Order: sequence, then C-alpha cells, then structure tokens
Amino acid sequence: MGGGVNEMFHVEGKNKMGVSREPSASRMFVAPDGFGDMASRDTSVIQLSFQAESLPDCDLFSLSDPFIVVSEVSSSSQPVHLLQTETIWNTLNPKFVRSCDIGYSAYIDPLLQITVLDRDAKSDNPDKHDFLGECTFRVRELMSTENLRLKVKLIEQVAKKENHAFIHVLATPLKDPDDIRTVNFHIVASELKRKKLLSKSRLAPLVFIQITQARKDPCEQFQWSPVYRSEVVQKARADKKYCFDPIEIKMQSLCNSDPNALFRIEFYIFVNSGDHELYGYAPVSLDILETMHKNSMIEREIEGEFSDQNRLGRLKVESGSASPQECTYTIILDLFGNKNFKPA
Repeated sequence: MGGGVNEMFHVEGKNKMGVSREPSASRMFVAPDGFGDMASRDTSVIQLSFQAESLPDCDLFSLSDPFIVVSEVSSSSQPVHLLQTETIWNTLNPKFVRSCDIGYSAYIDPLLQITVLDRDAKSDNPDKHDFLGECTFRVRELMSTENLRLKVKLIEQVAKKENHAFIHVLATPLKDPDDIRTVNFHIVASELKRKKLLSKSRLAPLVFIQITQARKDPCEQFQWSPVYRSEVVQKARADKKYCFDPIEIKMQSLCNSDPNALFRIEFYIFVNSGDHELYGYAPVSLDILETMHKNSMIEREIEGEFSDQNRLGRLKVESGSASPQECTYTIILDLFGNKNFKPA
C-alpha cells in the first residue's frame, strides 16, 4: 500500500497528527523462585526503541509501510503484547518513534519477539497485513553490548531469496522512571525561499518537524533517536509561516529527565517517495532554551550539510514559562533558504 502525502505518519491515512514517544507502563518481569526479593531490589527500567534496515519491499508501486509489534514470549504461556509502533510510510529503513519500557534485572532474562509488518489495511489485527519477518532476542544479550545496541537478523521463513534485513534494538536506562514532568512546544517556521530548488515534486514544499534525543554511540546512525515526528504541513499561512500543531512530550522521553541533555529540532522537506530531505537542525537542551527565553538576544544557528557555506537560518525562543511540573516554549525557526541545497 503506497504511502502518499495524505497517508503520512498516521494509520488511518490522515497526516494531521504527529507521533510522540511517551513513557509506557513498565513491564516488570517475574523472577525465578528464590530470587524475588533480590531481583526487585536490583531492577532498573530501560526504554527500548527500534530501527530497521533493508526491509523486504512488498508493495508493487512504492516501498513497504512498516510497523512492528513487540511481545514477551515463553514456552509456558501466551505471548504478552508490549508495543505496537506507528506506521512509517514508504521506507525500508524506518526509525520508529514509539518505544516500550521494561524492568531489567540480572536475575531476569526475558525473551522478546519482534514482528515486522507491512501495513495494508486500517485494522490493527496483524493478520490483515503483509508479514515482513520476525526475530527474538534476550534482554541480557542487549544489556551486555558495549553501546546498549543489538543488531538482530530478521527471519522470513518463506522468503524466495536470502533476507538481508536487520532490526536494531536500542536500550536507554531511565534516570527517573516515575518522572511525569511535561514539556510543551509551539513551533513556527518561516516559509522557505528558493522553492524551485527545494522540492522534487512541487514549488511549495511540504514540511514536517522531527525531534531527536542524543545517544552516546560511536556510530553516527544511532547517535540521534527520534522521540517526536510532526504532522506534514502542506502550505504556509498568509503570513508566510509554517505553523505546527502544539507538541506535548514527557521530559523523560525528550531528554531522559536531564535538562542539560541535548536534543535536536530538525526541519524536513516531505517527499512523496519517502526519501525525505533534512534541511537543517538545531541542537538545544531545556537549559539552553530557558537561557534563550531569559535573554532574547541569544539565538542558535540552524546547522546542516551546507551550513559551513551559507547560513541556513536561526532558532529563537519567542516566549516561555516554567513550573516544577511543566514548561512551555514558543520556538521560531527563521529559515533563510540556501542556493546550495539542491535535492536530487
């Protein structure tokens, strides 16, 4: 089922809703007999996020529209559903926003199963969609890796040729699993200039915002993990501004409850083929935004592939407020356009 612009990021095919990583109810696994008290004392909560690589392409005129289902499996009971991600349209290399939280202890080693599906219907019943493959892994195997990142081969039992698809599972130990503090963003971006250079398919580019959380990882592919992806905005307002829906995200999901931790606000050009183009990004933290709110003269440069040759734009904080449980910032992305930014 091909993903056109009106099917972007939303199961029902309406691109009017963003998707946010939200803390899930932590799945606390049962320890073997004799280890109950020790296991409960030593349990930490980790957040699992997922990326896929080189998925099979099951659609005739476009790429697959993948989503994944994560379950706990055992030989003695039925699988326990943990997560179903959002659908990402027209891609064989998705990076999913939605994640799941699980309790982890050295005394408990649950077996998790990942099933990858190609969405072909509105139904949430997995049987209604094309099967792309599945894999299993032990949580202890993931937690023993140097960068808390595990690469697992996707198995497709009836594949006509060798499957080269993989699932990457990323673990983040949560600093404060009970953190309920909320961050709100109102983001407005200026309409891009040089429109003829900024789109493969139309003069007025369609755009969306993505927010990514910093990860300590030597591999660039895994250094930024998406925690929010906005709706697609199809046109600017009369004042030549792109206005995005208000964003609400838990501080735990945004920056692992650390106001000093970096995250990026990224600005993308939407492309029907699914090969969306990153115009630029601004690395910030909640502490940086609060400083900018208190001093309106402070701005952050928009960075990107050509930012060393021409300025891509700047990020400004127009207004803000903060309380112990919630903070809100209105952010302006003043985009300049760039003559060197020429999509293929």
